Amino acid sequence: MFVPVIAGMIAPSLPEGGEELKIGDQAYVQFGETFYQPVELDGKVLYEIVEIKEE
Repeated sequence: MFVPVIAGMIAPSLPEGGEELKIGDQAYVQFGETFYQPVELDGKVLYEIVEIKEE
């Protein structure tokens, strides 16, 4: 089953193979066209899907 990714969704973990990058002071993990921003919630690191707009 395919679930579309939508900005704001939270992933509990990420598979191996993502590209780590930094934009400004913020770190992200990129898989293809999708960017994940590490966030801490209840002491756990989760990954929020974010939309990166090119300027």
